[in-house]
Amino acid sequence: MAVQLLLFVFACIVLSNHAEQSCGIANVQVENEDGTTQVFEVKGLEPVKGESCSICALKPVNFVPQLTALQSNVFLAVGEVASQCDDTNADLPEGLCSSFKDTGDCSKDSVCNHDPEDLADVIMKKGYVPMATGEAETDKKLALGIVLMNSGSLEEAIQILLSVIKENPNTMAAYYILGVAHVRKGVQERGNAVSAMRDFTEAIQRSTTHFEPYARRAELHLALKDYNEALKDLIRAEEFHPDSKVYFMRGIIHLLLENFVEAEDDFKMNLNKEDHLYLPSYYHLGLTMYYRGKIRNAIEVFKEVLKIKPDYVDASTSLAQAFKELGNLRASRGKFNHSLNINPSHSQSLQLRGNMLYHSGETVKAAQDFKKCTEIDPENINCQYMLALCDAAVGKFYDSVKATTKVRTIQSWVLAM
Repeated sequence: MAVQLLLFVFACIVLSNHAEQSCGIANVQVENEDGTTQVFEVKGLEPVKGESCSICALKPVNFVPQLTALQSNVFLAVGEVASQCDDTNADLPEGLCSSFKDTGDCSKDSVCNHDPEDLADVIMKKGYVPMATGEAETDKKLALGIVLMNSGSLEEAIQILLSVIKENPNTMAAYYILGVAHVRKGVQERGNAVSAMRDFTEAIQRSTTHFEPYARRAELHLALKDYNEALKDLIRAEEFHPDSKVYFMRGIIHLLLENFVEAEDDFKMNLNKEDHLYLPSYYHLGLTMYYRGKIRNAIEVFKEVLKIKPDYVDASTSLAQAFKELGNLRASRGKFNHSLNINPSHSQSLQLRGNMLYHSGETVKAAQDFKKCTEIDPENINCQYMLALCDAAVGKFYDSVKATTKVRTIQSWVLAM
C-alpha cells in the first residue's frame, strides 16, 4: 500500500488557508519578486504497513515504523535570469541579479546611482547575457532588459524585450528573459503565469539544448503545483547542464512526491563542500534517510550538519526527533532544548518537544510548550489539539472541549475549501 501524501499550497499573502500541521515533511517556500511568498507543505504521512502476523509476535518483513513527521524550510527565489545569481557569494556585475534593487543602487522607480545603459554594457562585455546572440546591438538590449527588470522597472523591461522579438522573432534569449519578467510580475495572477509559461516554451522550442528555460519553467511549474511537470523539466535541464540548484530542486520535488530513493540520489549529488547548496542538501539527505527508515544514518548526517553549522535549528530538531524514535529520550530532550536555545520561537521544536513530554507523562510541561506554540503559530492545529489533550489530562475539561471544538471547526473549514 503506497504511502499517501496530501499536498496543500498556500500563497501567504494572496491566499491563507488553515491546515493540519501535525504531519508535514517539508515546507517549500517560493518567494516571488513582488514580495509574495508561496508555501508548499506536505501533509498526512502514513506508514507503510505489512499484513499482521497471526502466528508470531515478530513484525512482518515489509513493516516500516511510523515516524513522526519532520519539516524544513526551503527558500527558492523565482525569477533569476542568470544561474550565477543563485550563488550569493559570487562576484557579479551590478544589475545582473534581482538583489540589485535591494542594494541601494537602484530603487523601484528606477532612480539609479549608475546609468542602466552603462550597467548593461558591462554585463554584455563580461559575457553574462544568457544565450547571447553574438550581435552586439541585440545583446545590449537584452542586457538592458535585465538591468531594468532587476531595478524594478518591469514594464519598461518587457517593452524592450518585445521590441527585440519584433525585430527578430527567433531570438531565444528574449523569450527567456521575457518569461522571467512575467514571473516577476507575480504568478498568482493567472495572466502572468500563462504569459511566462508561453515565453519559456517559446524559448525551448527555439533551442532544446539550453538548460535555463527548462529550469525556470520548472520553478514556474513548482509555483503552480505542477510537481510532475516540474520534475520533467528538471530532468531535461540536468541532461544539458548538471547544476547544483537543479539537483536540489529535483531532490525537493522527489521528497514531496515520496520518491525517497531518487531524492536521496539527488541530494548526494550536491555534497560538494564548496557549493553554496552543500549544507541544505546535506540536511535534506538526512531528512530523506529518516523517511526511508534509516534512522541511525540520518542521525549521523544531522550530527555532521551541526558540526558545520551549530545553529542550524532544523537539523537540531530533526536530530532530537530521530533520537526520540530510537527511544533515547535524554539525548532527544537535550537537542530539543538546544533548538529552543537557538530560536525560542521555533514552533516545530515546541510542538515536537511537547509531544515527547506528553508521551513521557510530563503533561504540565507539555502544555506549556503547546501553549507557546499556539501563541507563536495560532493556526498550528497539532499544538491546539495536543493542548486540549493536556487540559483534559489535568481536569480542565471545559478548556479541553472548547479547544477541541475549535480544532474540529477549522478542520471542517479546510475540507470545505
